[in-house]
Amino acid sequence: MQRHSFTTLFCMCLMLQGPSGFLHADEPAERFRELTAQAPEKTLQYATGLGGSYYADESLVKQFKTLKERLALIKREIASGQPSTEEALREISQIEQEANELREKIDSTKTFVSPFTAYKKTEELVIPLANSKRIIMHGDDIVMRGWPGPGIKVVLEKTILAEEQPTDEEFDAIGISHQIGVAADLVGKTPAERAADEQEFRRSPKGQEMTPEQLESRKEFLQDLFGGFDVYRDFQGLEVNDFSIVGLRGDQGNKHLTYRINSPDGGASLTGVWKRHAAVTVFVPPCNHVLVAGCQVRLDIEGLKADLLLSTADSHDRDYNGSFEVRSIDGNVVVHQAPVRVVDGVTGDVTLTVTDEMTNSGTRHSGGFRTAYRPEPAKTVISNVQGNVNALLLRADLHLSDLAGVVNVQNDYGPTHWTLSGQESFEKPMRIVSHSGMITVRGDRELLSKTPIYAHTQCGELKTNLPREILDDVDFTTGSPARSWSGFVTPSKDRFSFARFERPAKAIKNESRDSGLDLISQAGVVHVLAITDDESKSELQ
Repeated sequence: MQRHSFTTLFCMCLMLQGPSGFLHADEPAERFRELTAQAPEKTLQYATGLGGSYYADESLVKQFKTLKERLALIKREIASGQPSTEEALREISQIEQEANELREKIDSTKTFVSPFTAYKKTEELVIPLANSKRIIMHGDDIVMRGWPGPGIKVVLEKTILAEEQPTDEEFDAIGISHQIGVAADLVGKTPAERAADEQEFRRSPKGQEMTPEQLESRKEFLQDLFGGFDVYRDFQGLEVNDFSIVGLRGDQGNKHLTYRINSPDGGASLTGVWKRHAAVTVFVPPCNHVLVAGCQVRLDIEGLKADLLLSTADSHDRDYNGSFEVRSIDGNVVVHQAPVRVVDGVTGDVTLTVTDEMTNSGTRHSGGFRTAYRPEPAKTVISNVQGNVNALLLRADLHLSDLAGVVNVQNDYGPTHWTLSGQESFEKPMRIVSHSGMITVRGDRELLSKTPIYAHTQCGELKTNLPREILDDVDFTTGSPARSWSGFVTPSKDRFSFARFERPAKAIKNESRDSGLDLISQAGVVHVLAITDDESKSELQ
């Protein structure tokens, strides 16, 4: 469901290009046809769907877009420190209420416009669980539920976009492949297997010819190469239940279709879509480890009793506006470059590594300039986690709440909001650090007064509604080369302790330091806010 709008020139290229390369003269004429649909009068495009778009009353859509633009503007103003937080919160709450009411009106009246009919067929199978109690599911559109078993139940919903009813043979081309064995191609080899391979290479004639310098260079290269497989170590060298969907790739007979939707105002959008699609619901019994490889169209995972790993490895499709939610996991959750938006109710640790940009890119042409841009990141919520939370993020709109363990977040260019509930223990050092993203921590005044807080910035802004008796002002320069810091910190008798001057640099590197909460945005805004009597405990949006 990867969807883009194209210029006329690029559209012509797209019509000549298939999913796996340029079309040849002897390929089916169906590949060249452009199907067309007409949107209703007095409507505007509201959202995209599979093989088409949703259109709704133009006045409602315009109002909705205006509210979204206003909301985005307020968030940018908050990040720059312009409005007071209380004013921003009130306006955000009002806008969101209006937007929700508008969304309900639009959803009740919207029309789906498509030149296709989505024909569907469902099949299911039950497979015994392998002895290692490990499962790998390849797919981008995955629903997963815990169940008592026995075995693993897989329900496959096949969808074919077409003008006429597809044949049984077309549906049969989509299926589930199941194997029991070692999945080294995906998860890599064990460290022992890699070491044995390297010893064998060094004994070979080619290895014997290499100089010590070349061998050292090779060692560094292999360490970097195989380091990418470390996240899969719980699956390496072990027998697994390996499930994948067949029939969706171009080399498996799937076709890329081009279609146009004409708007009432005379405009049009030209879009490409795959003909075949499949959504999988997997019912998983209690087991050791589950890996979902793909994860870029939809994730709806709930109730597993297993450690869960989500990865974009082996992804073949993408929906930038998809829903990606993980709930009620009895185990650990690891997210590796996957666009997860909700992680809620986890008994173990939550670890996120998302250093790739998760939004779609676009280009605007105006006033003689060409502007390449990225939209604001989608909201990501992590809540109700009993274990630790570790996150390394490029740019996320991150919202944290009800976290019982250690929090270690690096969100380089996105905002991070944490609402303290009182269950947190700051007996160990915690941190939220960013290059330029806004950091907001909110909680009861009494709770904040008992929490050792070290909020610092180099060239950004600090804001709090707490008195100096709770958060004192500090300014100092330290390090080589020298770096100046401004801070709001919990007062201490040893105000001039060298350890306090070293703390920001150590927190950025996550080095050993005393207990407490470090909040550092080097060029952004840091808010430490006591919840007032007239303010809701809902997190800052």
